[in-house]
Amino acid sequence: MWCKLRDHICILGQARIKKVKKMSVQTEKAIERVVTEVRDMLVSKNRSYGDSALYPARIFSKADNVEQLLVRIDDKLSRIKNGHEWPGDNEIDDMIGYLVLLKIAKENA
Repeated sequence: MWCKLRDHICILGQARIKKVKKMSVQTEKAIERVVTEVRDMLVSKNRSYGDSALYPARIFSKADNVEQLLVRIDDKLSRIKNGHEWPGDNEIDDMIGYLVLLKIAKENA
């Protein structure tokens, strides 16, 4: 059960009350800015690559798009782990982009 007390949100449960501060406007604007940046990057890359993450050409690999995205994520994580990132790449944005595409692929499966 939720209740609102002035500028706090209370969570009521099993005879205890936990106060959680509301999100600041600053944090909300930062989230909106970062999500917009990632969206713009993802749309731009997807246009450049011809939507290949969700609709792969399947010339060599016959794996479905979900499996292919999982392989891309594994490859990206391996490069990060081993310190072999590409100059100019933003590993965090790339990972977020792959996870967004994976979410879309799973929704379409």
